[in-house]
Amino acid sequence: MSIGGKGSDVLRAIVLDKQGNVYVTGDFQGTVHVGNKTLESAGLRDIIVAKLAPDGAVLWATSTGGTGEDRARGIALDQDGGIRIAGTVDGDADYRYYTANPTYRAFVARFDRDGKLVWTKRVEGVSEGGVGLGVDAKGNAYFCGAFEGTVKLGALTLSDPGGLYGQGQFIAKVDDTGGFVWAVQTKGVVWPGFETGHAMALDDSGAVYLAGETDGTVSVGGQTVTPKQEGLFIARLSSDGVTRWVRSFGNTEVTPNALATDGESVQVAAFFSGDAAFQSVSLPSSSAGEGHYADDLWLKVSREGYPMALTSPTEGSFAVALGVDSGAGRSCITGMYYFSSTIGGVNAPERGAADAYVGLLNKNGQFVGLATAGGLSWDEAVATAMGPDGGCYAVGSFGDAGTFGGRSLLARGSTDGYVWRISARGLKEGMQ
Repeated sequence: MSIGGKGSDVLRAIVLDKQGNVYVTGDFQGTVHVGNKTLESAGLRDIIVAKLAPDGAVLWATSTGGTGEDRARGIALDQDGGIRIAGTVDGDADYRYYTANPTYRAFVARFDRDGKLVWTKRVEGVSEGGVGLGVDAKGNAYFCGAFEGTVKLGALTLSDPGGLYGQGQFIAKVDDTGGFVWAVQTKGVVWPGFETGHAMALDDSGAVYLAGETDGTVSVGGQTVTPKQEGLFIARLSSDGVTRWVRSFGNTEVTPNALATDGESVQVAAFFSGDAAFQSVSLPSSSAGEGHYADDLWLKVSREGYPMALTSPTEGSFAVALGVDSGAGRSCITGMYYFSSTIGGVNAPERGAADAYVGLLNKNGQFVGLATAGGLSWDEAVATAMGPDGGCYAVGSFGDAGTFGGRSLLARGSTDGYVWRISARGLKEGMQ
């Protein structure tokens, strides 16, 4: 199904509950149509949150924002069916309790099960957040992002990250009433990126994992690692914000975009350029080839940070999101690719400027399912989740006309958001 209007609209995050209901968030311009419901933005971009039934019927949809550009990038559920979203606001966005200055600011918000806003908390200072978001069994939310200079999270202060252009990463815990409990920052040569490169995950024990990219020594909560060359780092923190370990991996430019946990391990979806070496494993890149800018990378490490499996299952694509089925050891991976690419050993067709893919991985990171989508325009998958039937869901945006499986969608504006459900059978057929 598509969600859109006459402007530029995108869905950026998705999560499912135990009953198979689907919750999505993203942002839109002007007027957006969600099923039979119409929402109007208060400014340049507003945030949308919607709940869909297992058959795709829209149960409710709501929007929030101000006169600036507001974006939601993460969504998670608590034990009572409540919703958390996280992202970035700009301008004078009014989230009930705040009047913002015209700077980017990370936020986390709580909605009840019916889509009513309960509270919002913001990082005061130049920041962006929401790529990683999780909620524990007590209703505490954990989210990460990037910041510049000095920022305040309630009574907590973070400053002097020392990264590229004075940028660093943060990860914070917010209780179920919206109070900041703790915040930890990175220090050193970190490349957080205000669009990509910061990701986190939360496991059932309450451990929190943070990933980033570094070109030198990096410190997370006082623990330091110095990689031999630039590469990926992963840190584990306890539920009370104490850094347990920091590990580095690889020797080339690796941009981590997603983390996920299955109870026994941590999985990373990233893309890299140039030939990479991870411990004793070498990954030759196709990025030097015609039309290829990067390759995907999937890494699994233990809860203590030691490598368990590593693959580079695609050529010429960008992995941006992961969804994990903790019971079966399978994962959904999604992203986009330019030109013709090889994904999981299958030649992915070129349709337009950029196309989307969704893959099903086994516990060793090997593709056992694949689906691609797109049209003549720029089409992307931004987030994914495992379905209850062993299939996958994906959300993102498409322009003009896009083909998703056997169904064609027509965008109402420059881009529309979409929710795409691919069955286990459909994914398996994509490998043939």
